[in-house]
Amino acid sequence: HMCNAYYSYVFRSERFADEFYRWGTGIVDDLWSTKWSNMKNIYIPFPTLEEQQKISTYLDTKCTKIDSIIEKQEKVIEKLKEYKLSVITEAVTKGLNPDVKMKDSGVEWIGEIPEKWKIIKSRFIIDKIGDIDHYMPNSVDDGVPYIMIGDLEDRVSKITFDDCKQVSKQDFEMLSSKMKSLKDDVIFARYATIGTVCYVDIETDFLVSYSCVTIRTSKQKLFGLFLYYYFKSTAFLEDVKQYINSNTQSNVGIESLYRVKFAVPLLEEQYQIANYLDKKCSAIDKSIEQKQAIIEKLKEYKKSLIYEVVTGKREV
Repeated sequence: HMCNAYYSYVFRSERFADEFYRWGTGIVDDLWSTKWSNMKNIYIPFPTLEEQQKISTYLDTKCTKIDSIIEKQEKVIEKLKEYKLSVITEAVTKGLNPDVKMKDSGVEWIGEIPEKWKIIKSRFIIDKIGDIDHYMPNSVDDGVPYIMIGDLEDRVSKITFDDCKQVSKQDFEMLSSKMKSLKDDVIFARYATIGTVCYVDIETDFLVSYSCVTIRTSKQKLFGLFLYYYFKSTAFLEDVKQYINSNTQSNVGIESLYRVKFAVPLLEEQYQIANYLDKKCSAIDKSIEQKQAIIEKLKEYKKSLIYEVVTGKREV
């Protein structure tokens, strides 16, 4: 006298899953053989068949509604991300003045640009692109942070250095002699989704893994924060795709980065655009975080609802 739909919810409940895996090692063969005799001793609720059917019908309705709300929130997040990308691309290729006179850039994926802007290959506005030696130093308890792709944030100041791998001062001195990240540099992750970049907004000692490159601009021609945003634009993505084998993720080589073309305004306008994007993107990111928080709360509510209902703590 078992309703499969009801026990599907029981077995998916968090408490049952915890108890189930407590008896096994996590290896499938082990779970279903040597530990099975023990797991048969796990207690599960056993209401009447009528109650089981009533509960499963109730949870089907409730969970469908919750999943629908979650899906809507996820769609809003995707729209916000698309909006953010369009805001960045528009600002770094068209500027902030909608009334300015435009001209053809001569680059298909950039389109028209303000009349006073120039299309310049990155090698003429970037001073240096480099990485550290392809050598993994040993960890130490108290040393200099060694930042990997997973540690990156949009700003170096937001990285939790204490959570990063630490390397000795000696390894830091040796590896940073080739390339050390300085304030106003941009860290570009080569082995990640294109546009995974981090702006160096503080002066502090750290190493960045050889899975990334550090990019230093020619200070009289290009503001590092403007470059950071340009790397996040569709204009950059479309350009760099010519030199790699994948549309969105690949190993973007140093030579490829030197060949990319940029739409470049005068320095003063670069500062204005970067500051505008800081404020605009911060507001969009805040909206995305709020939506993500709602999703997490709904997922937690769904878990607790299933547990409470299947165990009879909440009547239906």
